[in-house]
Amino acid sequence: MGTVVSSRGVGLQDFSLEEPWRPPSIVLEVDPPYHTKTRTVIEQALSPAAVRNLTKSFREDAEKLFGELLERGTFDAVGELAEIYPTTVFPKAVGLQTIDRRRLIDYGEMVFSAIGPDNELRRNACQRALMWFLGSWSNASANISPDGFGSAIYAGADAGEISVEEAGLLVRSLCQPGSILRSQL
Repeated sequence: MGTVVSSRGVGLQDFSLEEPWRPPSIVLEVDPPYHTKTRTVIEQALSPAAVRNLTKSFREDAEKLFGELLERGTFDAVGELAEIYPTTVFPKAVGLQTIDRRRLIDYGEMVFSAIGPDNELRRNACQRALMWFLGSWSNASANISPDGFGSAIYAGADAGEISVEEAGLLVRSLCQPGSILRSQL
């Protein structure tokens, strides 16, 4: 069995054969020792205790949203549940003080499409999300509250474990689960 590498990309595109159309993920598309460095910072931020601390707020947010939806009797499961819940709890867990939910959903579609073929679906997703994505993450540290995972990641930059730019990329990657989850519906 050969050596498995992620630095050549994790989607359909092989970065050793063609230039990536986007910057590679510094978590998913890098190999050791660089992967070890970024993963260490992520693991510190997402410690078991830190993740356990989210249980109560995730449950409270779910109960509140479900309560409101059930009170109404009928609702749009995608637009009023699947788009709202993940784009509420994940940014809050990261510590983002302001977020445009619609753009976060567009970003999730772009991220999900990024590993697929260069087709109309990917190009449309990029067109909707790319400018917001580039502008929103250029100064991510200014939008981070002191009580989220993002703050712990920027602490890694303050300690010299990673650069401030890398911290911004790692914080951005933490927003992907919520946005990708919705894009799968």
